[in-house]
Amino acid sequence: MQCSVLSLLLHVSDMSNCTPCIRGRPSQNFPGQACRAHAASSGPCLSAHSRLRHRPFGQKVPATHRRQTQVAAFLNVPFPEISPDVLIPPFQFSNVAISVLWAPIIIAPKWKVTEAIAKSRWSIIVPSIAFLYFFLAATVIDSPDLADVFQKSIFLFTDGAADPKNMAKLLSSPAYAAQDWVHVLIWDYGAGRLIYLDALKKGVPIRPALLVTFIAGPIGLLVHELTCTIAKPDKNAHQS
Repeated sequence: MQCSVLSLLLHVSDMSNCTPCIRGRPSQNFPGQACRAHAASSGPCLSAHSRLRHRPFGQKVPATHRRQTQVAAFLNVPFPEISPDVLIPPFQFSNVAISVLWAPIIIAPKWKVTEAIAKSRWSIIVPSIAFLYFFLAATVIDSPDLADVFQKSIFLFTDGAADPKNMAKLLSSPAYAAQDWVHVLIWDYGAGRLIYLDALKKGVPIRPALLVTFIAGPIGLLVHELTCTIAKPDKNAHQS
């Protein structure tokens, strides 16, 4: 029975650790049969892998098996070794840069320069590009290859999402913790930017919700909604 792509990915680490039988050994593994040790230890995906290596001379390789082997080879291409220390300078810069974006919308929300910066899409696009760097760098630093990335992704959305103790195992990695912190910084600023622009348009107080968003993230959205409900709109508010 042919293996599914998902089954292949789940077993790819076993395939990478396997030492295939030497071609040309006695015919007990022929024709088209998986090595007994491989079949017993790693299931149908490894059996398909072994059949490819032990097929009789001249037998055409099934297209599905060929694609599976190509995918497995691609997922096991090793990442370059990178020290986590390369994230320290951009991590420190990210903390300062986000603070610089926060400062004017809290300290001088009615200043024209503040308004121009916040209305520009680049004020959120540039931080998002910075996070992409952290995401890719953390992926390469924490994992030897794409197969490991796939396995950790499954762990994140299954065991990790089910128990905070399991999530803490991922956060024990400096690279993962760095990208996760920058992730939080950018999301909080993105929410603060939207609150600022909405408050500016409606003419309601801006600072209370922004201060809470800066400290406690989503709670600031609740403060903004409450402010919009009880505050009297400013007649001179921007309507653009």
